[in-house]
Amino acid sequence: MAQSNEVLKQIVNNCKAATNSDRASLFLIEQGETGPEIVANKFAHGLKKEIRLSLKGSGIAPFVARTGKLIVTPDPNIWPIGEDNQPLYHQSTEKITKYKVRNMIAVPVIWRDPDSDKEKTLGVIQVLNHKRFPAYTGLEVTTLLGLAEHTANCIYDSQQNKRPGEMPKQLEEMVQLSQNMGKLAELSEKLFKEPEPEEDFETSTLYLPSEQVGGDCYLFTNLPDRKKSLFLADIAGHGFVPFSLATNLIGDINATIREQTKHSSEFTPKDMVDFLAQLSDQAYNNDTSGTLVYAIRSPKGQLQYCLAGHPAPLFFDSFGRQRKIKSTTCPAIGYCDKKDFKRLAYEENFGVNQIVLQPKDWAIFYTDGLPDLIDTNGMEYGIKRFRKFLSGNITPKTTPQELSARLVGELWRFSPTYQRNDDITFVTIKRKS
Repeated sequence: MAQSNEVLKQIVNNCKAATNSDRASLFLIEQGETGPEIVANKFAHGLKKEIRLSLKGSGIAPFVARTGKLIVTPDPNIWPIGEDNQPLYHQSTEKITKYKVRNMIAVPVIWRDPDSDKEKTLGVIQVLNHKRFPAYTGLEVTTLLGLAEHTANCIYDSQQNKRPGEMPKQLEEMVQLSQNMGKLAELSEKLFKEPEPEEDFETSTLYLPSEQVGGDCYLFTNLPDRKKSLFLADIAGHGFVPFSLATNLIGDINATIREQTKHSSEFTPKDMVDFLAQLSDQAYNNDTSGTLVYAIRSPKGQLQYCLAGHPAPLFFDSFGRQRKIKSTTCPAIGYCDKKDFKRLAYEENFGVNQIVLQPKDWAIFYTDGLPDLIDTNGMEYGIKRFRKFLSGNITPKTTPQELSARLVGELWRFSPTYQRNDDITFVTIKRKS
């Protein structure tokens, strides 16, 4: 039993380290006195007593074990919601652990027979409270799914008492994977850097990852004269290729902005068109593509923005009435080479748009994973429904953080599948009075 406890403890520690989490939990399915239960070993977690939950009862871990579904939530107290219209999160667990959960990932531990279609759910891995970000990203989701597969093999072999000699090898693979993921996680800080508090604006960001690493990324940069820029991009595809491209893109953008501001007061959207032409040329030659928006705002509310095939931002007054602006756009990057990109961009002044945000006005930026979200019947959430949500939830007293939290609940009610095919990024900017 001591060796088994040590194996479980090492699995928990690997999952925690690889996902930059404050804590991790491993629940295993066991037969209890009144039926199947899902149990967190006290030795592996450093608890005074083990946590035992009915497999048929409430809570995120029992739900994931029953359904085999992945859950990623920026706030388990709000989302996901169960059939009783209450949060699935089992808050009574906090009374045992004396620990407050802010965000989490929960993945099933499923053993799959390599020689047949047979599979068996053995338990659930949960990671809690990302150390750097207010929500987990696609990188941590993909990492945890890989670790869950290794965990399933370890646990199954231990339970069946088969191939015990492979246990150290499997654990070594988990350690190596966790170390590699830890290095990549350092790069992910570039993709989701949070804005600093401001005197004139309130800002909130929300990132909801898909099942795989995606290409969404954003960057806030301070400019001279108290101006600030926002860069939001969505590189096509899933996996580490678009993730790597997004990381490189953020680095290039940041370096270009810093170089430009050495010689002038700002890096303007028109300057951005020239830079995007070069970027598009590189993407075109490497058979990659993506969309992006680059915006600059001043303390007095002037906002300029440049689009490259990206969804146009939405603007609302303090009472939720939409301020309709007709936005022009450059081609998506990678759609054509540099020469054609610049030709299309400068025709009719494509790509450079302007608006003045009045006190308590809102600017809403997002990636297409939001309107493209699909419900269980295959219906898209859509831009019309998104606008209606914003109009109904923006008031003079609403904060960007509150709007983001309400959006999480809105998307959950629309698509209670716990899974997404694309990343969702939502950035809200509100001018103060």
